Amino acid sequence: MRNQARIAVIGAGWWATEWHIPTLLAHPQAELVALVDTNPARLAQAAQHYQVTRTYASVDALLAAETLDGAVVVTNHAAHYAVAKQCLAHDLHVLVEKPLVLDARHGQELVELAQARGKELLVGYTWNFLPFVARASEVVRAGALGAIQAIHCQYNSNILGFLQGVDAHQPRKVHGPGSAYADPTRSGGGHGHTQLTHVIGLLLHITGLRAEQVSALMANHGLSVDLVDVLAVRFAGGALGTASGVGNLAGAPAVRLRLDIYCEAGRLELAAYPIQCTLHTADGNIEELTPQPEDAPPYPAAAPVNNLVDVILGRAANASPGEVGWRAAELLDAAYRSAAQVGRPVLIEELYT
Repeated sequence: MRNQARIAVIGAGWWATEWHIPTLLAHPQAELVALVDTNPARLAQAAQHYQVTRTYASVDALLAAETLDGAVVVTNHAAHYAVAKQCLAHDLHVLVEKPLVLDARHGQELVELAQARGKELLVGYTWNFLPFVARASEVVRAGALGAIQAIHCQYNSNILGFLQGVDAHQPRKVHGPGSAYADPTRSGGGHGHTQLTHVIGLLLHITGLRAEQVSALMANHGLSVDLVDVLAVRFAGGALGTASGVGNLAGAPAVRLRLDIYCEAGRLELAAYPIQCTLHTADGNIEELTPQPEDAPPYPAAAPVNNLVDVILGRAANASPGEVGWRAAELLDAAYRSAAQVGRPVLIEELYT
């Protein structure tokens, strides 16, 4: 069995320098082989801070020069598809930050490519890596609560500065996100693609559902991207759902997540912060799903990279599979199309015609 995973990080921006790079450097069975970024100043700053000696200005140059097991893709959203495709075609296991892609067809292509190459495609939906989420998914997918009838979810956060393009995130280890989230040509959208995707990826991971139709309204409130999102969704099998969020949440905590899944014979309630997850059955039984050890971080940002290492070394299964990212991309692709047409319902099948 392998005992060392050779991994490159592609994208040396804020999230990579805050989490993915230091996580790899701290892992005893991971080797951070190289960094890649198209911005020379950003690449040099990250490499100097973390003392990474091998750097490249392109993915082509990286793949031509290095022998790798995996890659972490932390570029701007719009670049995820092309970079991940290159890495998968080079027979690497790939972790892509959320959202996986912006176009549903690209999600399908990446999932099918990973399957054809026999490689794992992971999506950085951090909540999906928590043990209690695995337990919740097991119960819901096994039908222990009966058929799913309705889903309501929210993800509210304080990222107004990001969506304004104000590079003021503090504290930070190297540099902030710059204007990436505020530029729709790079982000694909605002709060929807940046934050609401978290809870959408979570609900799809837990339920295994697929959206069939989406109607959405979004408001920018003077920004170049969406600040407020309200979605109505019909899922395959007949379940109905809502997903909503706002990016200028005032006060503490800076994030409020809520996911309620209502079934024929019970319900699942999940919230953060604080993290709580409870199963209720129609006969009155209540199961509290212990989130994690007391000393565990409330948001396990290191979990995706740690899982990638374990997948490469054959020690664990993919805890946040690419198909979840593809289905989330479908839902949000349809939502943005719907919002652009003042809420016209968009069928998922329309995305592939």
